[in-house]
Amino acid sequence: MSFTEKENKIEITNAIPTSDITGKKLTNTNQTFDFTINIETKSIPVTYEVTAENDTKSTLEDKDIKLYLEKSNDGTNYDEILAPTNYVALTANDEIGAQKGEMIIDTGTVNELATNNIDYVCG
Repeated sequence: MSFTEKENKIEITNAIPTSDITGKKLTNTNQTFDFTINIETKSIPVTYEVTAENDTKSTLEDKDIKLYLEKSNDGTNYDEILAPTNYVALTANDEIGAQKGEMIIDTGTVNELATNNIDYVCG
């Protein structure tokens, strides 16, 4: 997995509440998190999950966090795959690998003998 940002996180500083409509229009570096999943399969399909986690050092409660996710399979055209949604943490680990406390924001399967680059923008 590669990240467009310097770190594997979104850091919110001095944020103020905003509407979903306004939040979906944010594009600056410190307002969204861009990342790519690179998957190369050889003999079997690979199932993956994309998760988010509220850092234990965060001063925001889960109920105060909303996530929005767009996905692209060609790196150019993005589609909304998660409308602005309140953060809801898993209560237990799941069978694919997401951990208790994380929120699953996307899942997928890459077919065998394929190379896929899947681009995301999370706000």
